[in-house]
Amino acid sequence: MAKIAVPLLIALLLLVGIPFAAKSQTHLTLEQAGSRSGPNFAPTHLNQQVSVSGVVSARMYHVEDRFLVPIQDAQHHGLILNGSIEQLASLMPGDSLDVTGGIDVRFGMPVLNVASLAKSGAVAPPLPIRLPVDELRSFRTLGVLVTVESFVSSISSSDQGDLATLGDRGTIIRILLPRAHRATGGLSFLGPGDKIRVTGTLVQFDRDPPFDGGYHVILFDESAIAVVEKRTFLPPLLLLSALAATSIMLIIWWIRERRMAIQRRAMRVLHTLSEDIIAAQTPADLAKRLAGVLPQVTAVSAARM
Repeated sequence: MAKIAVPLLIALLLLVGIPFAAKSQTHLTLEQAGSRSGPNFAPTHLNQQVSVSGVVSARMYHVEDRFLVPIQDAQHHGLILNGSIEQLASLMPGDSLDVTGGIDVRFGMPVLNVASLAKSGAVAPPLPIRLPVDELRSFRTLGVLVTVESFVSSISSSDQGDLATLGDRGTIIRILLPRAHRATGGLSFLGPGDKIRVTGTLVQFDRDPPFDGGYHVILFDESAIAVVEKRTFLPPLLLLSALAATSIMLIIWWIRERRMAIQRRAMRVLHTLSEDIIAAQTPADLAKRLAGVLPQVTAVSAARM
């Protein structure tokens, strides 16, 4: 009898425990998993064990000592997975994942610390969303694959890697090429004034609350950058202004030279006329000379004595 009671007790405990286990791990959409609350914009579900589903949008990023993979859903919401290299290195864009883990904060943004993940299939990788600089500074697009085109205002470096600042009508965004992803020159081929188009994942590097800044577009490698237009020595507007000013100065100089030439020719004619007047023998001779010279320097068409 005792031998029969033990398996029955174990089965009963399992049946009772299953609902509690299900309740302890909530399935969230990516929008819910990345939501914020409170004055510091901390993750709404911080420290909760959850499960999510999504499609890998980019290869694994290695930033400092972290390994990160972005996933997205059909509504273009994103979330960053934080895990080990063994968990994440083999993931490719287009992999459909079911992931469980705990919501945490890394670099000022919500992430999911991966406890377990399973591939449920493969689909077409998410396409990047093209956005202007001023629309990238938003929680809405965190973890999403984006494309942005703008002018480089500065090049620098940090603990994370090479940085380029892009500016657009007073708003800036930084692009980051992690040190682990650098080739030989990093971002050294860029310079202030270059117009570039970059594709990468929008993330945050904001270590101090409130976590509402530090937006970066992280790149997998240099091939994510396309140089649309190399910088000129002068900004286009300044160059056009200089050309316009030069043209005006040339026109003024031409008008002045033309008037001076007319004046010089008139002086030569008058000088010749004065000599002819002195040399004239008769009034008729003088009138003839005047009639030949005066129309060249005045409005007179004839002269009689």
